[in-house]
Amino acid sequence: LRLRANDGAAMGDDHRLGVIEFYGAEDTGSTYSIGARIQAIARDAWDGSNNDADLEFYTTDGTTESKVLTLDADKLATFAGDVYINNATTSSATQGGKLVLEADDEAAMANAHRLGVIEFKGAEDGSSTMSIGARIEAIARDAWDGSNNDANLAFYTTNGTTESRILALD
Repeated sequence: LRLRANDGAAMGDDHRLGVIEFYGAEDTGSTYSIGARIQAIARDAWDGSNNDADLEFYTTDGTTESKVLTLDADKLATFAGDVYINNATTSSATQGGKLVLEADDEAAMANAHRLGVIEFKGAEDGSSTMSIGARIEAIARDAWDGSNNDANLAFYTTNGTTESRILALD
């Protein structure tokens, strides 16, 4: 399956590269409605050195189609709603939902390198300017090797615009 967009000009910002739409019959006649779609959207104007694109996923609730997931050119996944992690494996002491934050640039972790962070953000104005209200992060302690994987866990809160570490687990 190959989808191509070519109107004789270079792709521009927000131009659609292609779309896959999933339709179903509403009745015994020929009335069809879209249930879901996946589309690729160009980001910025394209040229020989910039072919950025985002992949967008839409679902339909009732008759309202909504974007629920974007996989973007910056390697970010943005979900429009809640994210649920379900492990359906038989429950035990080693099973259950799991969220893994992994830092892997193919080099050993060094002292004070961040393993991962969970940020709690909110809009500070009507223009979707986002600010961090709190965060939890894991930081490597000392250089890692086969015998040392030490790490600290730090909890931060924000007072006004000042972020402060309020708890550290070493």
